[in-house]
Amino acid sequence: ACLDTLTTAAQTDPGTCFTVLRRLIDHRPDDLVLLRRRFVALIPRHPKAGIEAVYYGFQGDDVRLVDSDMLAAVCAAFPGAAYNAYDFLCRLLRLRPGLIDAVVVEAARANIDHATNYAFGFFRDLIDQRPEFTPQATIALFECLSREPIHRAHIRAEQMEVLSAIADASQVRTSLEEALRAPPQHGSRRARAL
Repeated sequence: ACLDTLTTAAQTDPGTCFTVLRRLIDHRPDDLVLLRRRFVALIPRHPKAGIEAVYYGFQGDDVRLVDSDMLAAVCAAFPGAAYNAYDFLCRLLRLRPGLIDAVVVEAARANIDHATNYAFGFFRDLIDQRPEFTPQATIALFECLSREPIHRAHIRAEQMEVLSAIADASQVRTSLEEALRAPPQHGSRRARAL
């Protein structure tokens, strides 16, 4: 009954409702699943307050409390607070990289327009932390650059430097792979066999 009243009160002050639910999660670990479900259910109704509550409420060790449902709710509400959403994804990428999957990457890609520079940072880190997403992240980096507002030339210049470094590293890897695949011309027979 108390939770129902709290949910109703979220209509007028969603930030406070999220804060109360977050405090209850800390103090009532036996009710974690129920409280987190209530928390997640409010995010689509109050996207800005919901993403901010997730961003500020689940830092450090508390990231362990984030589950796939909460992450899905953040992805669905992305435009409500895109800067905080990208920061939150970066935090998950560092602390709980297993939660970042193809659906999350696609949601991040679909919301590049809302925070191009933060999106760029997320996709740059994604290449480093989760190389299996390199093709999607590389395209997204170019999307970020192409959508960066023209009046932010200094950011565009930094992004071009990063893309150039990625391209150079890719070229080095490709050249090394080609060299390793080519039949060896020097060395002993035993060394060439290896």
